[in-house]
Amino acid sequence: MFKRSIFLLIVCAILSGCSERSLEILTVEFNSGAIVPNVTVALIDAKTEEVIATKKSDDEGTVVFTDLKPRREYIVSNVSLAESVIVDSTVFTYEKDMAYFLFETHFPHNTQGLAVPMIEQPDGMQSGEALVALTAVLHYYGIEATVDEVYATFMKQPFTYDEQTRIGGHPNTVFVGDAYARESYVLAKPVAEAAVALSAAHNVPLSVYNASNSTKEQLLQIVDSGVPIIAWVTKQLAPPEKTVWQLADTNEPFSMTRNVEPVVIIGQAANKLHVISAATRKTYDVNAFYDMFTQVGAQAVVIRK
Repeated sequence: MFKRSIFLLIVCAILSGCSERSLEILTVEFNSGAIVPNVTVALIDAKTEEVIATKKSDDEGTVVFTDLKPRREYIVSNVSLAESVIVDSTVFTYEKDMAYFLFETHFPHNTQGLAVPMIEQPDGMQSGEALVALTAVLHYYGIEATVDEVYATFMKQPFTYDEQTRIGGHPNTVFVGDAYARESYVLAKPVAEAAVALSAAHNVPLSVYNASNSTKEQLLQIVDSGVPIIAWVTKQLAPPEKTVWQLADTNEPFSMTRNVEPVVIIGQAANKLHVISAATRKTYDVNAFYDMFTQVGAQAVVIRK
């Protein structure tokens, strides 16, 4: 591939007065840089938004566009996912000495799963699974935040006690309890808000949305688009165990799944979902996973670049 790029440069150098040149685009996955083959790529004029050409990358993830004009701004987009919820695009200015361009895209057909890193909880942290899941996805997109930095981003409300009554906040509003204690709880909305805040703090633009209450078909469509999903199920898909506390603002009882476990869905194959939980990789039957997902409240967060 490198030799091909050098060859293209030499050819253009030989052509005196050459004002239009070729560019080799390499389609790679976020974070890992792994080659993503067979992606249909569109080259678009950024000023007019006209699609100049559409080509499919080969088995080595490369596609060559010709007749590019120096100092002109272009958009490259993975139009193969145009009917999906995920479309990647990157704007760049073509320069006459530019031989190749790395286009980071999601991995729509990865049977091994996305390269989301597996991260362990810090020493002493006993119940920070959601923090670890969010940290792992942020690392996937190049935000090297620590688990404790992620934790510091959340609004928190520790448990208090009035005689025998345990009092706490709502986990879809605040981080309830203490991640360094045996029990703490947080759901999709605060996780999504923390992701937005950390994206801004690290100056890495990310698109974050709360995908709670997604149907199975919607959830799988996102998975097939090659985007990690933070989703709440029970540990090992075991039957839910309930715990109850009194909400601090309304004095109403609130029931929560004690053995809930936020995981990161990284792919699917053969009716199985690949997920990571902290430093562990797991595989679950799609139907069993979705059944438990709905039983514990159908909570999910999608983060994409």
